[in-house]
Amino acid sequence: MNGLRLGGGKNGKELFGVGTFQNEEVAPGFSHFGLTANQTIAEIHSHVKTTTIADEKDGLYGDRRRIQGLTNRNGGIQPFNNYIYMKNSGRLWALSSFYSEGEYIRNIKGNYKRLFFGQLNSK
Repeated sequence: MNGLRLGGGKNGKELFGVGTFQNEEVAPGFSHFGLTANQTIAEIHSHVKTTTIADEKDGLYGDRRRIQGLTNRNGGIQPFNNYIYMKNSGRLWALSSFYSEGEYIRNIKGNYKRLFFGQLNSK
């Protein structure tokens, strides 16, 4: 994995991790940075191969299955926010639970100034 962990947080704890496997199929998650789900505030990743809304919905379903497993292991509480950026359409989605179809946030429209999520430094 090519990765970067950025420090400077409270008590010297790292606040952000950015990583890639240089692979369009998978991306590193919190465990690749040595963190647990409960230590994670949010995950943000992209789906680079989606070309239709049906592809996006299928991709969101895969993410929902992962979230449900994490939620079940965390006493029924989703441990962190999950955001997904669809590169080809520019749509940004949030998943708040397994039962969610995905909440559409906005279209980035190639303007990365629109790629924001609000506060990411606390739960």
